[in-house]
Amino acid sequence: MRNDTVVTVRRSDYRAPAFVIERVELDFDLDSTQTTVTSRFTVRPDPGAPADASFWLDGEDLEFVELTIDGRPPAAQDIEMHENGIALRMLRAPFTVRIVNQIRPAANTELMGLYVSNGRLFTQCEAEGFRRITFFPDRPDVMTRYRVTLRADREQFPVLLANGNLVGQAELPDGRHAATWDDPYAKPSYLFALVAGRFVVHEEPWRRASGRDALLQGGVDGPLQVAGYVGGAVEHVGVVAAGGEVVDPDAQRRPFRRHHPGQGVQCGLGGGVEALVRGGLQPPDRYDVDDGTAPVPGHPRG
Repeated sequence: MRNDTVVTVRRSDYRAPAFVIERVELDFDLDSTQTTVTSRFTVRPDPGAPADASFWLDGEDLEFVELTIDGRPPAAQDIEMHENGIALRMLRAPFTVRIVNQIRPAANTELMGLYVSNGRLFTQCEAEGFRRITFFPDRPDVMTRYRVTLRADREQFPVLLANGNLVGQAELPDGRHAATWDDPYAKPSYLFALVAGRFVVHEEPWRRASGRDALLQGGVDGPLQVAGYVGGAVEHVGVVAAGGEVVDPDAQRRPFRRHHPGQGVQCGLGGGVEALVRGGLQPPDRYDVDDGTAPVPGHPRG
């Protein structure tokens, strides 16, 4: 489905969402040629919404497979398929929607949604790219929590990354593996992110102010020499906001570790971590902090 028509959106036309999505579960069967996406979300009508409001799901360049409401296909009069999405009617009680669709990342030349770059899978969802991944109310005022399971060939995609905390990993038949990520914080769909491929991953454990441990990780798709600069960037982090706590950079830390590509390392910034990294292009044996713009010997910019 695709909408090539430019639509003018006026502030005076704004209407608050008629439905609240409490939680989303996304399952990805990843493949560069054809990826299958299964989404499940629990929905309840907003008490202040009009009684005849329909539940609108944006969708663009998606191959629709099936849709069920509480485990059953909707009646013909309760669903409308459009070029740019799906409208569901007669939904006044809490319900669960399950949608299966397929996308073709290698054929996605617009680089919005899920696409392929150098043999790896990436997403770009801001501002309206999530609708190119699955059918969903793709608007910034729809906030919900995401739980994402990624399945892929281990040899081709050893690193499986999404938002939040890594809560599960599994080995699957035929050389495949899976990783499940859970983001405990509600966010709009344009902040959804997914990465799958081969990367060199650096990680550095830190002690939070509360005494709990946090793991800061960084990855790069370049050679190990360039990846060393990522280790330097990680080492330069002085303050990290992690779940409302502050990481103490002076606390005792375990030895720095480096992972080579192909080891199936899962990497991510858990618990909504945001880090300010200064001097990120410096090699690990230099710790003077600058703005990261100075040339570095051996780096492509040097």
